[in-house]
Amino acid sequence: MQPGQHYLIQLASSGANGTALPVTPDFVVTNSIFVIGTSGKVAITVPNALISGGCPLPNSNVVDLVGYGSAANCFEGNGPVADQPNTLVALRKANGCADTDQNANDFTVTAPNPRHGSSPFTS
Repeated sequence: MQPGQHYLIQLASSGANGTALPVTPDFVVTNSIFVIGTSGKVAITVPNALISGGCPLPNSNVVDLVGYGSAANCFEGNGPVADQPNTLVALRKANGCADTDQNANDFTVTAPNPRHGSSPFTS
Protein backbone atom coordinates (compact mmCIF):
# COMPACT_ATOMS: atom_id res chain seq x y z
CA MET A 1 0.00 0.00 0.00
CA GLN A 2 1.02 3.57 -0.60
CA PRO A 3 0.54 6.51 1.79
CA GLY A 4 -3.06 7.69 1.67
CA GLN A 5 -4.30 4.53 -0.04
CA HIS A 6 -7.29 2.67 1.38
CA TYR A 7 -7.84 -1.07 1.83
CA LEU A 8 -11.28 -2.37 2.81
CA ILE A 9 -11.56 -5.68 4.67
CA GLN A 10 -15.00 -7.26 5.03
CA LEU A 11 -15.32 -9.28 8.22
CA ALA A 12 -17.95 -11.91 9.00
CA SER A 13 -21.36 -11.03 10.45
CA SER A 14 -22.31 -12.17 13.94
CA GLY A 15 -26.02 -11.98 13.20
CA ALA A 16 -28.60 -9.58 11.86
CA ASN A 17 -26.59 -6.41 12.52
CA GLY A 18 -25.00 -4.51 9.69
CA THR A 19 -25.74 -4.07 6.02
CA ALA A 20 -24.08 -4.87 2.72
CA LEU A 21 -21.07 -2.72 1.87
CA PRO A 22 -21.81 -0.10 -0.82
CA VAL A 23 -18.38 -0.68 -2.41
CA THR A 24 -16.50 -3.88 -3.22
CA PRO A 25 -14.09 -4.86 -0.44
CA ASP A 26 -10.44 -5.51 -1.26
CA PHE A 27 -10.42 -8.62 0.92
CA VAL A 28 -13.21 -10.78 2.36
CA VAL A 29 -12.46 -12.79 5.49
CA THR A 30 -13.72 -16.32 4.88
CA ASN A 31 -13.73 -17.60 8.46
CA SER A 32 -15.57 -16.40 11.54
CA ILE A 33 -13.56 -13.32 12.36
CA PHE A 34 -15.94 -10.53 13.29
CA VAL A 35 -16.09 -7.48 15.49
CA ILE A 36 -18.60 -8.06 18.25
CA GLY A 37 -20.13 -6.02 21.02
CA THR A 38 -19.74 -2.44 22.04
CA SER A 39 -16.11 -2.72 23.18
CA GLY A 40 -13.06 -4.51 21.86
CA LYS A 41 -9.89 -4.13 19.85
CA VAL A 42 -8.65 -4.69 16.31
CA ALA A 43 -4.96 -5.09 15.45
CA ILE A 44 -2.97 -5.03 12.23
CA THR A 45 0.18 -7.12 12.52
CA VAL A 46 3.22 -7.83 10.41
CA PRO A 47 2.68 -10.83 8.07
CA ASN A 48 2.29 -14.21 9.80
CA ALA A 49 2.71 -12.74 13.29
CA LEU A 50 0.83 -14.21 16.21
CA ILE A 51 -0.12 -12.01 19.14
CA SER A 52 -1.70 -13.10 22.39
CA GLY A 53 -2.88 -11.79 25.71
CA GLY A 54 -5.49 -9.28 26.71
CA CYS A 55 -3.32 -6.36 25.65
CA PRO A 56 -0.42 -7.20 23.31
CA LEU A 57 1.16 -3.73 23.53
CA PRO A 58 3.96 -2.84 23.26
CA ASN A 59 4.81 -5.36 20.57
CA SER A 60 6.98 -4.91 17.47
CA ASN A 61 4.66 -7.29 15.57
CA VAL A 62 1.71 -4.90 16.00
CA VAL A 63 1.62 -2.30 13.21
CA ASP A 64 -1.54 -0.62 14.54
CA LEU A 65 -4.14 -1.32 17.21
CA VAL A 66 -7.49 0.32 17.82
CA GLY A 67 -9.38 -0.15 21.07
CA TYR A 68 -13.04 0.87 20.90
CA GLY A 69 -15.79 1.35 23.48
CA SER A 70 -15.65 2.36 27.13
CA ALA A 71 -14.89 -1.19 28.33
CA ALA A 72 -11.95 -1.76 25.93
CA ASN A 73 -9.09 -3.45 27.79
CA CYS A 74 -6.40 -2.33 25.34
CA PHE A 75 -5.87 0.76 23.20
CA GLU A 76 -3.17 3.12 22.00
CA GLY A 77 -2.68 6.24 24.09
CA ASN A 78 -4.81 7.53 26.94
CA GLY A 79 -8.14 5.96 26.00
CA PRO A 80 -10.16 4.00 23.47
CA VAL A 81 -12.36 5.29 20.67
CA ALA A 82 -15.71 6.47 22.07
CA ASP A 83 -18.74 4.16 22.22
CA GLN A 84 -20.74 3.99 18.99
CA PRO A 85 -24.24 2.67 18.28
CA ASN A 86 -24.80 0.05 15.53
CA THR A 87 -25.66 2.76 12.99
CA LEU A 88 -22.39 4.69 13.35
CA VAL A 89 -18.70 3.83 12.99
CA ALA A 90 -15.34 4.94 14.34
CA LEU A 91 -13.67 6.69 11.40
CA ARG A 92 -10.08 7.93 11.42
CA LYS A 93 -9.80 11.70 11.30
CA ALA A 94 -7.87 13.52 8.54
CA ASN A 95 -9.68 11.54 5.82
CA GLY A 96 -8.51 8.26 7.33
CA CYS A 97 -4.87 9.30 7.75
CA ALA A 98 -4.68 10.36 11.43
CA ASP A 99 -2.41 8.09 13.47
CA THR A 100 -0.85 9.74 16.50
CA ASP A 101 -1.10 6.51 18.56
CA GLN A 102 -3.93 8.10 20.56
CA ASN A 103 -7.11 6.14 19.74
CA ALA A 104 -9.43 8.56 21.57
CA ASN A 105 -8.11 11.48 19.50
CA ASP A 106 -7.44 9.79 16.14
CA PHE A 107 -11.07 8.73 15.54
CA THR A 108 -14.49 10.33 15.39
CA VAL A 109 -17.86 8.57 15.69
CA THR A 110 -19.81 9.30 12.51
CA ALA A 111 -21.83 7.83 9.64
CA PRO A 112 -20.08 5.04 7.68
CA ASN A 113 -17.96 6.11 4.70
CA PRO A 114 -16.29 2.93 3.42
CA ARG A 115 -13.40 3.35 0.99
CA HIS A 116 -11.45 0.67 -0.84
CA GLY A 117 -8.30 0.31 -2.92
CA SER A 118 -9.85 2.03 -5.95
CA SER A 119 -10.99 5.05 -3.92
CA PRO A 120 -9.05 8.29 -4.39
CA PHE A 121 -5.95 8.54 -2.22
CA THR A 122 -6.18 10.90 0.75
CA SER A 123 -3.52 12.97 2.41
